[in-house]
Amino acid sequence: MFKNKKGIGLIPLILIIVLVLVVGAVAIVLVLNKDNENDTDNKKETKISSNKSQNNKEQTTQKADDNEISVQSLLQHSASPESDFFCIEDGNGGMVLEQYLGNDEIVVIPETYKGKPIVEISKYTFANNSPVKAIKLSNSIVKLDDFAFTLNKNLEIVICGQNLQTIGASTFQACDNLKEISINDNLKHIGTLAFSQCQDLKSIHIPVTVNQIDGIAFSMMSENFAIYGKAGSVAETYAKENSITFIAE
Repeated sequence: MFKNKKGIGLIPLILIIVLVLVVGAVAIVLVLNKDNENDTDNKKETKISSNKSQNNKEQTTQKADDNEISVQSLLQHSASPESDFFCIEDGNGGMVLEQYLGNDEIVVIPETYKGKPIVEISKYTFANNSPVKAIKLSNSIVKLDDFAFTLNKNLEIVICGQNLQTIGASTFQACDNLKEISINDNLKHIGTLAFSQCQDLKSIHIPVTVNQIDGIAFSMMSENFAIYGKAGSVAETYAKENSITFIAE
């Protein structure tokens, strides 16, 4: 009835236009739905990634805690194998520990080497960047020579044996991470600079048996460093003369 100039009826033309619009609208809806699905997937992936990252952090923290060395774990640790050490004779029936050949973080020095008692740790044996973080001395050791542990940046815990009598000059000097040291009741002499610059060492117990503390044995310590000992002891006198906090036990 109604024709356009090219002979196509008006109604069919309108239907074509409507059909095009419907198809276009459907396409737009499909695209939007796809985008929403992608956003949802991305959010899920981000959440999963975040959870994995958190789990990794927790596992890393747990691993660090598991690897933490304590005084208790050191006390329970078995003696290091004789093959980890090199000793020489001292001429009096004892052995002097000259070198540590192992690479363990925890070291428990044995009582004997080749059947003879280890009585001394020589100069520089555990000095500089030794891997040792914690060490327990055998009861046979009576002397730590000068510089035996100096500049060991890894050392954190030291447990001395029952018969140690001498801690030499600069023995633990600049052991920045040394946090705990247990000294026996038979110690007699602490050399100059023995613990100088041990900034992480907050306190030390000095037994009444100590009768000589040389010069600046505890120089350049942390501000809150304190010496524990018996009232009237050499330790108290030294602390007062060097303006170090003394706490009587």
